[in-house]
Amino acid sequence: MVRRVDPALVREIIAAHGLRPLDVEELVGRGVVNRVFVVRTESDPVVVRIAADSLRADEFEVEEWCLGRATEYGIPGPHVIARGNILGTTYLIESFIQGRCGIDEASVDTWRLLAEYGEAVQAIPVTDDAPQGLFSRFGRNPRVAWDAHLAYNLDQLEENDPLLRLKVYRAEQQDELRAELQALRDVEMSFGLGHGDLAPRT
Repeated sequence: MVRRVDPALVREIIAAHGLRPLDVEELVGRGVVNRVFVVRTESDPVVVRIAADSLRADEFEVEEWCLGRATEYGIPGPHVIARGNILGTTYLIESFIQGRCGIDEASVDTWRLLAEYGEAVQAIPVTDDAPQGLFSRFGRNPRVAWDAHLAYNLDQLEENDPLLRLKVYRAEQQDELRAELQALRDVEMSFGLGHGDLAPRT
């Protein structure tokens, strides 16, 4: 369910944190997960992010934690000003960073920089204070969760696998897929954060 966001709500969010909003502008076409607003205030402009899907769970706790850790590891980004909930709407307020979208100026250097950031993200340790939302349904222990994911996928390789109906693979490929998944059980893995949608638009 796509959330409609009245700019008046954005102004209310900003005012609740002691800022006086002068102008609210929505950034359109730069992502689908959040509605993103740039708010000009009497001091510096800020960004307000609100989940686009009104039924989506609050993920801003995870984003706040990750932004803080990323800063510690030299990955540039905004700092979190506030996180909260008004009238059932969760939001995140961040500092505004002036820049250019990588999609508009895509180059080999852009992709090289993204690779460097991706490598830096993976080096961030997932410490005990990491929010629960950062982990999968299989728990906080990465190795146990990985094994559980493999077991789940192995269990799906049967004649009623929905992926067969969707023609993602053919039934005669199940033995090959099963062997590949079983082989992964013995592979030594390193576990770290992974940015799920690191892209030039960010």
